[in-house]
Amino acid sequence: MQNYLKQVTDYHENFDYDVKVLVRSVWVLYGYIFVIPLFFYLVIRCLLQESKENMTGRQFPSYVDLVSLYGYSLPPFFLGVIICGILPFHPIQWLALLSSTLVSLVFILRNLVSSVMGSYAANASHLPVASSDDDEFGTEEDEAASSRTRGVYAQRAKGGPILGSIICVHLIFCMLLKFGFYHQYN
Repeated sequence: MQNYLKQVTDYHENFDYDVKVLVRSVWVLYGYIFVIPLFFYLVIRCLLQESKENMTGRQFPSYVDLVSLYGYSLPPFFLGVIICGILPFHPIQWLALLSSTLVSLVFILRNLVSSVMGSYAANASHLPVASSDDDEFGTEEDEAASSRTRGVYAQRAKGGPILGSIICVHLIFCMLLKFGFYHQYN
């Protein structure tokens, strides 16, 4: 699209087709859709999975789920890329790319927060309470509930940096789009 708009605006004068831009865009797109989800899939599996399910009873996302999620997070960038191609002004390009990044990031985080961070509310019914017989803690059910609660807190402690790294990678993707494809306009 960028090359087409450059060709149209130059009226066929001084137009040079750059194949490197096409190759670079393929690497960026496929890297974003396949490599980034693979990285986060491995991180989630290594850091959070103690069993097949997390502490909330929800399963962690599979690699296919993450690839689908990252693929479905790309449509906001279509509008941003079109705006960047049509209006070659840096402030407008930044606004378009940052707003596209924000919408895409919100979509990803809304779908991953519950499985990565766990849910305290889902485990509230399992919190230890005083037994009616002797007003003491200490039944096996209470110990199991306490263990689940500690597991949720441990999952949250590991989940925060994972979500932070998802945000950072998304911002890096935005910067890569801006400086890799829309830096030549003055």
